[in-house]
Amino acid sequence: MDSNHYLFTVIFIVSLIIGSFLGLASFRIPIILKKLYNEENEFNNYKKRTYNLAIPRSQCPNCLNTISFHQNIPLISYIFLFGKCSYCKKSISPRYPIIEITTLIVFIFIFYNSGINLSTLPVYALACLLIVASVIDLEHGLLPNVITIPILVLGLTVNALEMNSIKIYSSIIGAIFGYYSLWIIYKIHKFFTKKDGMGYGDFKLMAAMGSWTGWQIIPLIIFFSSLFGIIFSLFPSNFKKYSVRTSIPFGPFIAITGFIAFLYREELLLFYILYL
Repeated sequence: MDSNHYLFTVIFIVSLIIGSFLGLASFRIPIILKKLYNEENEFNNYKKRTYNLAIPRSQCPNCLNTISFHQNIPLISYIFLFGKCSYCKKSISPRYPIIEITTLIVFIFIFYNSGINLSTLPVYALACLLIVASVIDLEHGLLPNVITIPILVLGLTVNALEMNSIKIYSSIIGAIFGYYSLWIIYKIHKFFTKKDGMGYGDFKLMAAMGSWTGWQIIPLIIFFSSLFGIIFSLFPSNFKKYSVRTSIPFGPFIAITGFIAFLYREELLLFYILYL
């Protein structure tokens, strides 16, 4: 087995393990935040005991029985258990294998696009944070500071250490421009409609992506994330879940568009110069 095949195998296994953790994190972080602020909610069973990303061990969300190691192998266990808990026999949400497969695909994409070395490790970390942010926003309409702020800090740090081709001044301007570009759009929308079209978490996520891509790419991220959001809202299956009175979760579209824009920043800038 040559080195590339060996690395691919490692990436395959590690990405599924990390994807399993991301599934757990995206489920528990909203519970932890609601518990922290003592909100009354559907997760009251978790309020009177220690609950974080490590404790308790993975458990069935229905019967709360602890899942044993051999029943918690990423993707494989879900397939062999036919997507059901071995204790209560109730179905377990497909969100877990979907997140694991998504992480696998994204990691393989990064590996073939950028390889794996010290300078690309932050990119894998960025992907993990964006996956968690996207899942939480889709399920709860929330983009927590504990996710968006680390993305921002990591982007500024990577560029300050010159681990990327983006200058630190461009990174700082990108963060500021990213935040206020959406804030201005939000204010204009609210002035004419008297409704909130976005949340402040969206502004922070755009600022975070601006710290990675630089200010030049922000208009492109806004345009395509908005376009994808409009297309998403047109699917009939989303009509009931996201009515005219509720806002479409914008975070996943910022995450997808911003991440792709970061990976292909040089090509996009060349496109700007040649055709715009």
